[in-house]
Amino acid sequence: MPAPNNSRAKENPKFTEELIRRKRDFFKQDFIKKFQVIVIFTADRMYMETYRGEVCDLFEVNFETLHLHDGKSKIWINMGMTIGNEPKIVIHTRHLSQLNDSNLIPELGKIISSFLLENGISSLLK
Repeated sequence: MPAPNNSRAKENPKFTEELIRRKRDFFKQDFIKKFQVIVIFTADRMYMETYRGEVCDLFEVNFETLHLHDGKSKIWINMGMTIGNEPKIVIHTRHLSQLNDSNLIPELGKIISSFLLENGISSLLK
């Protein structure tokens, strides 16, 4: 659904229906299910709804915690297993263009590093 910007794309009457289909078709692929670390940055709730459990459904994970970085940046942490039965983490936060928090990326790095170390996945730390 080509458009010069998000606002114009959302004006298309089939936008929501097409977005849901595309997310389901892409994120439900076995290829995606093999990743042990997935980080999602979204512009607004229309693209990925955390509160209704869309992340849990699409990635077959369970919501673990809402991490508030510096009391303002929300980081949703979800855990599950890959298609190969290995531990995985799915992190969801807002799009980087909407943040006033320069420490978010290092904070995400800490969360991911902790996950990797706790699960003995040191090969991904190199």
